[in-house]
Amino acid sequence: MSAARSAEWRQACGRVHARAKYLGLDEDTRRAIQRRAVGKESCADMTAAELRRVLSHMNGGGGRPARGRSGQAPKNGARKPGRPTARELDAKLLALWISGWHLGVVRDRTDAGLAAWLCRRFKVEVPSWPDFPAKARAVEGMKAWLAREAGVDWSAYVELGPKGKAREVDRPQARVIEAQWRILCAAGVMRIDSLAALGAYACRHAGIGRADSHLALDQAQTIKLMRDLGAQVRRAQIKVVPEPGA
Repeated sequence: MSAARSAEWRQACGRVHARAKYLGLDEDTRRAIQRRAVGKESCADMTAAELRRVLSHMNGGGGRPARGRSGQAPKNGARKPGRPTARELDAKLLALWISGWHLGVVRDRTDAGLAAWLCRRFKVEVPSWPDFPAKARAVEGMKAWLAREAGVDWSAYVELGPKGKAREVDRPQARVIEAQWRILCAAGVMRIDSLAALGAYACRHAGIGRADSHLALDQAQTIKLMRDLGAQVRRAQIKVVPEPGA
């Protein structure tokens, strides 16, 4: 590979990862989107052209993070009000489906499993489901199902922003981890059903040298914890929960 092509590849790869971070995608969801876009899960296996196709797929035909009048990206990941793009809804559906896998209520975590659920729930043929107009309803329906079957509380956290002003922040992966912890406590795998106990466990798991909240973990640490707790949830399951629409 020439130096010029290597530089082109690194730039394209960096943009894919930056866009995934902006959309709040975990690694499993990003890889699923990449597989759908070019048939490959790993960026390392792609050419620069394939990476650009993945980026276009994430952008929904060229969409970019919203910018203010100054041309700068909004602070704290904020964006202008408006409906999500179709591709952003794709990403949310995939992320929720994989969350269901980590919560032990999804049996088939693949694209085919998600497509089958959408087909059953919305009576849409599998080849056409990525473009059907009820995606937003599907996202909300899946969130409601995970809240009902796995006890996920999707409410925003209230944090102190600049100048001590309170603001609401969505951290869905942290909410999934909290639900996983409650499931494991109910199954007797974990002993203390409290956020303090979860925080201590999370910090030990991440190698943080102090007891803190699970919200102190970075993105990579959060994803690793969610995966490991998910494996424990699946091992501890004592009953089969039907998938939505079954």
